[in-house]
Amino acid sequence: MTRAIGARWLVAGAAALVLTSCGGNGGASPTLPGSASRPAAISAPFNEADVTFTQLMIPQFQQAVTMADLALVHATDPQLRQLAAQIKAAQQPQMQTFLGWLTAWGKEPMGHEVDHTTVPGRITSDDFVKLMAAKGVAFDRLFAQLMTVHHNGALTIARDELAHGTNAAAKAAAAAIEHTHTADVATLREILNRR
Repeated sequence: MTRAIGARWLVAGAAALVLTSCGGNGGASPTLPGSASRPAAISAPFNEADVTFTQLMIPQFQQAVTMADLALVHATDPQLRQLAAQIKAAQQPQMQTFLGWLTAWGKEPMGHEVDHTTVPGRITSDDFVKLMAAKGVAFDRLFAQLMTVHHNGALTIARDELAHGTNAAAKAAAAAIEHTHTADVATLREILNRR
């Protein structure tokens, strides 16, 4: 199943912040409006749910990119390698965008307290050790299993934002994450079923 993973989200108001679709050949970098027209994510009202969503998703993005880097080196399944490339291409710019939102809101990203009990779906250090040691089909299976858990955690975070957030850009980002991650989980299950 070939699909685009890059999230597309609208930023309400006159300015738009677009993360373009990242297909198998890689995607475009995020297009940011000029400094004269501040994105609605910055200027529009936000609440604690928006801040929490943004704070939780940054370590999710960081960990997904780290896992994707491992898959680009060790995965043997071509579909899994393609998915890993798409995850990395999409989530690196998303992470930078979210960091920018926190800065604009006067909020800090999460510190050293980030772990699997703080962030839903976060992979433990023991899991990472196992993933780095795995080879061949065993790597493919473990990566697909761990990324499924990881994505399901991100879905929990996104759905909480959709239920409780107020910032239009953050809610649009959460909706995009819900869409892409749900599709990714289906792809990961397809890979697991044949491995």
